[in-house]
Amino acid sequence: MKNKTVDARKVWRGVFYAVGMVVLACGIVLNTKSGLGVAPIVSVPYTVSELTGLNFSNLTFAWYCLFIVGEFVLRGKNRQWKDLLQLPVSYVFTRFMNMFSVHLNVNQEVVQGWCHSFFGIFGLDITPHHYIAGGLIAFTAVAITGVGIVLSTNMRVVPNAGDGIVQALSDVTHIKQGNMKNIFDISCACISLIMGFVFGGSLYGVGVATVIALLFTGISVTICNKLFTKRVMKLCYTQDDWVKYTADI
Repeated sequence: MKNKTVDARKVWRGVFYAVGMVVLACGIVLNTKSGLGVAPIVSVPYTVSELTGLNFSNLTFAWYCLFIVGEFVLRGKNRQWKDLLQLPVSYVFTRFMNMFSVHLNVNQEVVQGWCHSFFGIFGLDITPHHYIAGGLIAFTAVAITGVGIVLSTNMRVVPNAGDGIVQALSDVTHIKQGNMKNIFDISCACISLIMGFVFGGSLYGVGVATVIALLFTGISVTICNKLFTKRVMKLCYTQDDWVKYTADI
């Protein structure tokens, strides 16, 4: 019976991890639909995609491959070959991004139409400004991204390449992971800004939605942790591990 319980926990971890990665991919892509910029960590491949016409998801996979290479270089003798599992995970992850990019039919005009229909029920002729519609998409994307981050990272399976490179940088520089995440995101946004102005003379991947992601993704993760993480973790870990992993949540 004990072995069956352990196996059940592993199955639950696998299920929540997979769901979390899919939800995270949806959140990242939904941010691009806002028309106001994208999440900082994918702003570079998005800018390159806009400049060249190349597939955004494929460029994101290439970007993540650079992250994995960077991890191995930074960790030196402390590198772990199991980290190479991030390669197939990143490939599958970006395939889901590609699917959502094609089939997730949401943009400013669609949200304006939804709002107009909703308020019409009450006899009101209200259509939000396109910036407001884009902002609603961006905030929804941040909320979804928070759920994806919490589910995928708390399962301790294979880290997303973006999380892996931040952790490696944090280990080398001894800067707290949360602070390093902010530094890394801002750096990605700055690279995107420079590329956009130098090669296209305009903004591409950076905008209001980028700022929203920078400011509120951490808050979204915190809220998600408070709402449901402990309940989920009870299904996935022993009591001792559950206490250890949720001590700071």
